[in-house]
Amino acid sequence: MKIYQNSKITALEVWHGVTPYGDLDKLSGKALYPALLSFLEDLFQGKAQTALMDDTQTLKLAHGFEKIILKGGGAPDFYTFLQSRQLPYPIELVTEYKGLSGFDLTVDWGQTTIKVTGPSLHRQIKRDTQKFPLRLTNDVSTFEDIEKLNNLLNLILNDFSDLKSLCLALPVKINESFYAEPSTYKGLEGDLRQVFAASNLPAHSVVVNDAVLAAATLDIQTSKTLVLTLGFGVGAALWNP
Repeated sequence: MKIYQNSKITALEVWHGVTPYGDLDKLSGKALYPALLSFLEDLFQGKAQTALMDDTQTLKLAHGFEKIILKGGGAPDFYTFLQSRQLPYPIELVTEYKGLSGFDLTVDWGQTTIKVTGPSLHRQIKRDTQKFPLRLTNDVSTFEDIEKLNNLLNLILNDFSDLKSLCLALPVKINESFYAEPSTYKGLEGDLRQVFAASNLPAHSVVVNDAVLAAATLDIQTSKTLVLTLGFGVGAALWNP
């Protein structure tokens, strides 16, 4: 397993963004929209802040972005919300989903839906909230939680014979040491090589943040572009040519 790398794409931690309307991770539905718009205004001006200083510093890379691309199940409604606003940058809505080029299979492990994409298929698996309930604030992952993750991934992979390459996209912040911050899935945290040690991964496998995957599958040319994914939460990546 390796970490997917693209020198033009940087993951941005926006889900813990701070706004006058409240922190983004505390809001949902239409109540999120004005807060997210306020955050984008600050991001454009180089003033956006998150709960962690390191993440705030990284956000400065997006200062003066030239375009926003919206993806994800919550993107159409937010796109409609933005249409009545006068913004200093164009906004594009992308509803088509693609896997990562050059890989036999892409498994995008979202917070509510797992998307499985190959050259000639696209399958969606809804989160089973009985087997994988939302994490409580003080939940601690156990071996059984990790085992559930591996069992489901193996069940998906077993449907594909002679699988030689896999892109596994996860809704978490991943650092260069393969360490993943907690997600709403118990067990999906820590050293990812250990988390997925019991999965039957093909020899050529990469792991990537889901917003980075979204940016990597788009046909972006020369514009400094902010890619936002809206689903259970908000993810972001910056394409900077």
